Order: sequence, then C-alpha cells, then structure tokens
Amino acid sequence: MFRCPNCGLKASGDYCQWCHYPILRGVPKRGRKSKKQEAAEARERAQREAVEAKEAEVVPPTRVITSKAANRLERH
Repeated sequence: MFRCPNCGLKASGDYCQWCHYPILRGVPKRGRKSKKQEAAEARERAQREAVEAKEAEVVPPTRVITSKAANRLERH
C-alpha cells in the first residue's frame, strides 16, 4: 500500500481508490542539475579528454639495429 500524493490516503493499484489520482511508483524524477554539478561534470569530461588525447599521441617508432646491421655499419 502506498499513500496517494494527492489526498494522502492509503491506496493500492495504479490509481487512488478515493480521488482517482494516478499513483506513480518507482519512477525517479529527473530534475535539472545544479550549476555546480554541471561545472564538475564539465571539468571531469575535459580531464578525461585531455588524458585520452595524450594517450592517442603518435610516438615515432625507435629504430632497432640488429647485429647484422651493426656489423655493416662498422665496416663502412
């Protein structure tokens, strides 16, 4: 049993049996975010993007000189 948000009486089902107001159960209300929350999320998103950009930087491959190539370089 739930309490009706309209009349405050106990009700069961989808509608209040007394005032016929719809009973909404388990539906979270999504309100507007505060400016602080929006700013914090924007900061976090910017930090994540900066980290991803650093990780995505192309590092030129280093040259690995094999022993055969080293021998050729020494001869010349």
